[in-house]
Amino acid sequence: ENEKRMPCSGAAITSGGLLYLIEVDGRQPDVSVGVTRREFSALMRSLGAQEGLLFDGGGSSTIVARRLGEAEAGVLNSPSDGRERPVADGIFVYSLAKTGPPVRLVARPFTVRAVPGAEVPLRVAAVDAANHVVGGFGPIAARVTPASLGELRNGSFVAGNPGWGRVLLRDRRLRGEVGLEIAAAPARIEIFPARPNVNPNGEIALTARAYDRDGYPLALPPALRWSATVGSIDGRGVYRATGRDARIGVRIGNSVASTALTVGSHDVALAFASHARFLTHPSGGAGSLVKGYGCGSCVALTFSFSGGERGAYAVSDLPLPPDTLGVTFDVRDDGSAARLRIDVRNQINEDVLLDATQLGEPGWRTVTVRFPPDTDAARLFSLYVLPLKGIELSEGSVVIRNVRAVVAGQ
Repeated sequence: ENEKRMPCSGAAITSGGLLYLIEVDGRQPDVSVGVTRREFSALMRSLGAQEGLLFDGGGSSTIVARRLGEAEAGVLNSPSDGRERPVADGIFVYSLAKTGPPVRLVARPFTVRAVPGAEVPLRVAAVDAANHVVGGFGPIAARVTPASLGELRNGSFVAGNPGWGRVLLRDRRLRGEVGLEIAAAPARIEIFPARPNVNPNGEIALTARAYDRDGYPLALPPALRWSATVGSIDGRGVYRATGRDARIGVRIGNSVASTALTVGSHDVALAFASHARFLTHPSGGAGSLVKGYGCGSCVALTFSFSGGERGAYAVSDLPLPPDTLGVTFDVRDDGSAARLRIDVRNQINEDVLLDATQLGEPGWRTVTVRFPPDTDAARLFSLYVLPLKGIELSEGSVVIRNVRAVVAGQ
């Protein structure tokens, strides 16, 4: 666990008594791969902490705060489950200051970072001396300075020429401002998904993400200059395929990014049966794995969830071909109502656990599991069965055959 990257959360105190509440996202290669415990400790020290405490966060690591200018608290991070996970405990810091009269205007975002043509909504609020959102302000006058940077339109700032400046906010008594940083072109552009794949004659929506030289995201216009060597793509990034692979590009100012797009897929057989071995969780549980059960690629996985066994595994730990989109296999369902799942490991050896199917319809069928776009799968670690949540299962047996990787391209 000490050397495994994961989401982390904790608290740290500096010698001057400043309290840091820290959260690092993880298990999301497109966002963050997480940190090891040693790296999290180093992060605390880099902030000047003299003492620190790592919480038992992991995948439940979440940080919630009421940001300046907002009346309610909200989730600030990107939880690894895609949403806030219900938990039994946490650490909470509340302001006990009483609400007072408004003293200034604030807006979200505090700084607009954009390229010409982008539209950024501005949410303006009045706050008191303790930064509570309060009412009591009148119609707001706003002015862009210098005016060449853009204009205000229906509550949004529309970026014009490149440069630095401010939006000045005022009512009869209160003042505020929004910083403006309009870049002529991004320092970096990413196309998402990074390895797009689409069915022949199908459609896929692509998006561009742009960043300035300091790594801050840049707001972009709703329509961009996309291009495709084969097929067609509109300004919104919707690509319409033919039957051939293509190169997709996007230009923002003088910056250009491109990526390869594959059309269709094909199956590649995996030597799952010859590498499979039996494990349970906890270890030493009942059950077995039989290779060659009726065919050369067949594996029979027998399990028993009595006696505290919580999972039975057919572990293969096989490398996957480059550009693997998913896994497909045949399963002989025993009707037991168990859950069949797969465990793939990505390029940094993180587990990605995915549902395959729920058993309950006796007989053979084909199961295909497509990976989420940011999985970056490198190895098929195991296929395994778990009891259905809330149901006590005793035992069962499934047969798996013809395990294949679904690989991009025809």
